[in-house]
Amino acid sequence: METWKILTTFAVAIAAYVFHGGDPPRIIQPRNPNDPERLPKGVTKKVLIVGGGLAGLSAGLELVERGYDVTIQEKNQVLGGRLMTEEVEVQGQTFHIEHGFHGWFNNYHNMKDLRNRLGVNKYFYPWVENYFMFRDYEMEEVHSVGPFPFNLLYLAVKSPNISLLKLMLNPLFASCTMFYNHDTFYERYENMTFAEFEDYYGIDKAFSDVLLKPALSATFNEPEVFSAAEMLMFSHFYFTGDDKADRREVTIVDYGTALINPWADRITQLGGKLQVNTPVGDLKIDPDNGRLTHVIDDETNQYDHVILATDLPATKKILESTIKSNYEMSPKIAEIYTNLKANVDKIPIAPPYKVIRVWFDKKMTNSPNFNVVQTPQHHPINLIAQYHLLEKEYMDWSEKTGGSVVEFHAYVWQHGNVSDDKVWDVIAPAVKEIYPEIIEREFKILYYHVYSYQNFASFSSGIEKYRPTSGYPQECGIPNLSFAGDWLHTDYPSALMERAVSTGREAANHILLKDHVRQVSLTVTGSHGPGII
Repeated sequence: METWKILTTFAVAIAAYVFHGGDPPRIIQPRNPNDPERLPKGVTKKVLIVGGGLAGLSAGLELVERGYDVTIQEKNQVLGGRLMTEEVEVQGQTFHIEHGFHGWFNNYHNMKDLRNRLGVNKYFYPWVENYFMFRDYEMEEVHSVGPFPFNLLYLAVKSPNISLLKLMLNPLFASCTMFYNHDTFYERYENMTFAEFEDYYGIDKAFSDVLLKPALSATFNEPEVFSAAEMLMFSHFYFTGDDKADRREVTIVDYGTALINPWADRITQLGGKLQVNTPVGDLKIDPDNGRLTHVIDDETNQYDHVILATDLPATKKILESTIKSNYEMSPKIAEIYTNLKANVDKIPIAPPYKVIRVWFDKKMTNSPNFNVVQTPQHHPINLIAQYHLLEKEYMDWSEKTGGSVVEFHAYVWQHGNVSDDKVWDVIAPAVKEIYPEIIEREFKILYYHVYSYQNFASFSSGIEKYRPTSGYPQECGIPNLSFAGDWLHTDYPSALMERAVSTGREAANHILLKDHVRQVSLTVTGSHGPGII
């Protein structure tokens, strides 16, 4: 055996004794454990939830299970937010098409709780291999082989690009990983961009390019603006936060079938009302106490509580129109709402992104047949998912026709306002570089669908201090308003889908506490890195 392999094996053996897997997940228990589990019989409490994405559905389910009269209003034609699933017709067949590919990670604790309660785990299966293609590096194949440090050591040993020695000789970066502290790291690193952090700590360029920057791209932010504190949290949450942090799953069916439809069905079965194609423009404010009472154009439905479970742009818009519509507010109440809006307005929106799903008449036979591959250096394409290798309805269609369905993610779109029918022309040069077979064999495009968005919050440096919590509106003096969404601050590590679900549950808990109904527990990722024994 080569000397370096002997030394690496020895290092792994030592690591098994020296390191441990970080804090285990912790449970945030109800603050009112002695209160009843449901509203008392005969008591009616009405809740308006604006937004039918993950955060709104999360809050809605917890509240209807405890006897609340819940109405969820969603502006789009379908529920689900970032997991929304629509139908398209391609050559006479109906397909379910999602907002875009998602992985489901081990530290999505509250999402897993929902899956268990809804009985939908049969639709999920392990996503073991994670592939990366680069211009400047060899192909990487990253396996989920936790716990830490085995996952990192395994990657370094197996990688054709990453030097284990360079990693081991960078104690500053190692200390940030091993001794991550969610309670202090934002204060220490929030005002530093990830690019500045790389330079200051001398992060190995290959390690950053191969592992860190691809993870960063999923936030639709760029290294030159992305917060170093947020990057460290991402690394902890997705890789080192516990002994199974890097394990992940995908679905065998579309997200509507796998999760959103069963979730919505459960809410309606319990009496909740789900209204799609129902945008909320502005809300009525009680001029005497600042409470939100109803949607301005619908006085028939008066609400005891309101949750804004909307994305950041929609939240800004609703707050602005609500303030303008309630001109009769007292100066004191007007100041409360104005200050709330001013704080939210300080959070910028991330650059736009596009998701393009293409139906081809052929399948690739001469190219690496990955179901998912990340391509961080092949701008504008960041990720490619072959749905005929992922979901059953696409598998069946491919088997029948010989065609394929391939999805291209283009984060941080920098090509301006390109019409949908011209998007392929923009991405085709990168497609040719990644999968030349598609161009060389003249794959015919049967149909393609483009989603274009600019609704993700920026996680740029210096912004965390303005990012509100779910209960921030009440702290400002609005007694019956809560926030929920993936753009909020949490006092524990969380991100993306899990942050949306967790803050939805937090928003429900603010209501339950006020009404003396027992809160719901939350399971959250531990706040500290693996450390050294």
